[in-house]
Amino acid sequence: MKTSASILRLTLLLSLATSSLCAAQTYTVTDVGTLSGDVYSVAQGINASGQVTGAAGRNNSPSSDAIVYSSGVLTNLGTLGGISGIGNGINASGQVAGYSQNAAGTYRAFISNGAAISDIGDLGGGSAVGYAINDLGQVVGSAVTADGSNHPFLYSNGQMTDLGTLGSPDGNAWW
Repeated sequence: MKTSASILRLTLLLSLATSSLCAAQTYTVTDVGTLSGDVYSVAQGINASGQVTGAAGRNNSPSSDAIVYSSGVLTNLGTLGGISGIGNGINASGQVAGYSQNAAGTYRAFISNGAAISDIGDLGGGSAVGYAINDLGQVVGSAVTADGSNHPFLYSNGQMTDLGTLGSPDGNAWW
């Protein structure tokens, strides 16, 4: 009897401990606002510090600007001279990776230090898009090659490298 009671108490204690460890997570939704004159903002990426990147623009308009939200402040990163830009990923240092149209209307991948954006190149076809950035500042995405196919790339230390494909003419790197 004493053994059964001890096992029952131990089982109950373990059940209570386990249930408290599995308590429901709670989250907070924060409105990051819009830029002056814009009517919407969209979040594409967030880091562990709560910094957010994405875009802000106007309804029924193709124009948008890449943005970063940090410590209650929404900052306009702008574009590379074209009418649209979007931040897709943000790392622990607040660096943003994304893509923007340039003045000629071509989509170009960029990296940002949180204040300005810089074109990171392409793989010979003139166009590239950046999707993610890690804590080392390395960017991945997809770029058009000289033969017109899309290949995944890794941008690291100022150099964009073609990662090739797994047998198909096209590929992409998302994360």
